[in-house]
Amino acid sequence: MRYIRTIVLSLTIVGFAFSTANTPAYAQQQEESALTLLEQTSEQRKKLVRRLLPTVVHINIKNKEPTPEKKSEKDEQNEQEKKGRQSLGSGFIIDARGIVVTNNHVVDTAKEDGITVVFNDEENTKAPARVISTDPYSDIALLQIDMDALPPDKRALSAAVWGDSTHIEPGDSVIAIGSPFGLSKTVTWGIVSTKNRILPDNPVSFIQIDAAVNRGNSGGPLFNVRGEVVGVNTAILSPSGANAGIAFAVPSGVARLVSERLAAYGRVRRGYMGVGVSDLNDEAVKKAGLPHSNGVFVSRVEPNGPADLGGMKQGDIILSWSGMPTKTLHEMLRIVADSKIGVAVPVEVWRDGQVVKLFVTPDERPREIDKKTKTIPLFPPDEEREGERPEK
Repeated sequence: MRYIRTIVLSLTIVGFAFSTANTPAYAQQQEESALTLLEQTSEQRKKLVRRLLPTVVHINIKNKEPTPEKKSEKDEQNEQEKKGRQSLGSGFIIDARGIVVTNNHVVDTAKEDGITVVFNDEENTKAPARVISTDPYSDIALLQIDMDALPPDKRALSAAVWGDSTHIEPGDSVIAIGSPFGLSKTVTWGIVSTKNRILPDNPVSFIQIDAAVNRGNSGGPLFNVRGEVVGVNTAILSPSGANAGIAFAVPSGVARLVSERLAAYGRVRRGYMGVGVSDLNDEAVKKAGLPHSNGVFVSRVEPNGPADLGGMKQGDIILSWSGMPTKTLHEMLRIVADSKIGVAVPVEVWRDGQVVKLFVTPDERPREIDKKTKTIPLFPPDEEREGERPEK
């Protein structure tokens, strides 16, 4: 009998709680709690943006005069229309001494004295800047702001903090800040759509985002919710030329390393083996008798180049480089570029129906391939990096 009373009492309590949860007062309480949470989230986001805005700059570019050459009447007309035209971009401060990261394509056509940085303060303070060094391969450039041109009370610059792009995942919230169409102080919010996005004819594995990015955002930072830079906004995919929810950023893991090397050495040294290569197709796999389709086909070997001196031949299929599988052309180019220059690495190739082991000593990738521009080191190498032979 005691057990029956206990059960009845329990059911009564449950019934009371159920009825309470369905009262207007309870519903209003839940709504108020939800609104409070949204307000707190919004307030935190606003605080974050206010903290980040001073680290981001708007970049005005006066373009070089076109190189004289024989052109059609239509080309001449287009050149005349472009004469004196300014281009726009974004960037972010990485050092309080006035060092700015942006995209190479933002500044590669700039006149020597044609770069102006505009700060995101109330006065829209401006200062001239110069190119320190650029790396077209990764589309990263470093600028130096003329600190003497700033009013004394504006020289205490706020620098952005690098984050670790390897930790981001699809679904993570991100913030893009820049100057789309010249509209400075523009903030957009979105998520990481995917990472390691491969684009045609590009060596970088990008972060893809859905935050609104347009022309003028190039070179601006992509922040995580901690306010750390996890990418450099670089490109969009759009049939109309405007935002379509697909944008790409150079991961901070690449941008930071490149920036450090540009600042210390004025350039980024990368491995080079002197071959013409392409992805495998079904015909090449069948002809070579390869039991799988993973590898990179060697179509040309540069005479007396690193690959030639290491015994590589036209028609070889590269299976691995320094113990790492080279399943695709993109993977192989990245692995070779990351190789230490002057240090022999083991390479496996498929030749005449069997695996052949070679040793190739990478040379430095010729500058004319990357079309590097300025190569003036900004800071001397740190003591612990003395003697280091930098490569990306």
